[in-house]
Amino acid sequence: MKHSRFYQTVVAIAMMLMGWLPSLAHDFEVDGICYNILSDNSVEVTYNGSSYNNDYEDVIIPETVTHDGSTYSVTSIGERAFYDSKLTSIKIPNSVTGIGNSAFAFCTSLTSLEIPNSVTSIGSYAFIECSSLASIEIPNGVTDIDERVFSFCTSLTSLEIPNSVTSIGSSAFYHCQGLTSIEIPDSVTSIGDYAFSGCSGLTSAVIGNGVTNIGERAFVYCSSLTSVEIRNGVTSIGVRMFEGCTSLTSVEIPNSVTCIDVEAFNMCTSLTSIEIPNSVTSIENHAFFNCTSLTNIEIPDSVTSIGSFAFDGCTSLSSVVIGNGVTSIGHYVFF
Repeated sequence: MKHSRFYQTVVAIAMMLMGWLPSLAHDFEVDGICYNILSDNSVEVTYNGSSYNNDYEDVIIPETVTHDGSTYSVTSIGERAFYDSKLTSIKIPNSVTGIGNSAFAFCTSLTSLEIPNSVTSIGSYAFIECSSLASIEIPNGVTDIDERVFSFCTSLTSLEIPNSVTSIGSSAFYHCQGLTSIEIPDSVTSIGDYAFSGCSGLTSAVIGNGVTNIGERAFVYCSSLTSVEIRNGVTSIGVRMFEGCTSLTSVEIPNSVTCIDVEAFNMCTSLTSIEIPNSVTSIENHAFFNCTSLTNIEIPDSVTSIGSFAFDGCTSLSSVVIGNGVTSIGHYVFF
């Protein structure tokens, strides 16, 4: 409970700073559901005035709702609409096109949810800490998986990212400990910082050809991750990308990569071998720090610099080949 309340406080502060908090009012209520009028013919689901309706359990949102003789189409689920409620199930109609920031945040009893294909946008923090949510299907119209959308969805075991998605935001799946595998389609071009950080149950990951940018610590402490397929497109193995991936035994680095960044494979203690392609020009500080199972390394002629402590603590390393292109070797590289 303390853990949950702490993150609720963090989310609330973040939303206040970014101007996400909606006005503390609703226009009308029908069958226990509150609505705000968006236009002459559309409304959004919202929460109850200055407080949240924590008594929500099983909810069916209608496609249309009538108030004061006017009929409105329900087109969105507004910010924090079901925030911290007892919601166990919900039916969303095909009239809904958007789900707002933190709409289902901290709905810890929500076990399943079907998002209709009409939905094209899902806001930040929308499902943060929905810890009972086991599966969810992202509709084909969604283009962005925003920041922290599924953070701490610890029961989420499977997820299919559709080809419509072009970006995965920072911490989008942070600490989704039940997630076992992930395949990122070619449509995705960027993966944010900490996107899959702390996904301790993740065993395999495939990164599509379209990805050119992967943020810092994207897979940090994915301790069960044994295999990673990085397809051509990625230009750098980013800062601490695989730090603490203690089950990772091998990685194939594509020819598109030019840099193995700071602490990229820090503490990958099961990594026994790695092939560095001819595209790589620099290996940064602590890149393979404490890779205690790494037995040999061949640095190609394309590499011009090796950072300090790059192979520090690689206690099983028995052979090293340094290419002709290296002009700079930092301090304590093989300490």
